Amino acid sequence: CAGFRGLDCASGFVCIDDKLDDCDPENGGSDCPGVCFPVCGGFAGVACQGEKEFGVECRDIADDGCDAETGGADCQGWCAPKGW
Repeated sequence: CAGFRGLDCASGFVCIDDKLDDCDPENGGSDCPGVCFPVCGGFAGVACQGEKEFGVECRDIADDGCDAETGGADCQGWCAPKGW
């Protein structure tokens, strides 16, 4: 997902920058690929699969314009694997 082609993830997934590569979109990298991760949280309280078994956690989507701390009650997150 992402990059020059602007590919989207399937419904229920969000594109997050691939932190395992050397491309940094915040530091001149204009064609950085991303990885599609499942969404979580929101009003529905969607949990991540593997939370207990594998340490997967629901993290805030940093650049989505929704801030749970300032009135964004239905902010979704992304299911981050351990080590991300």
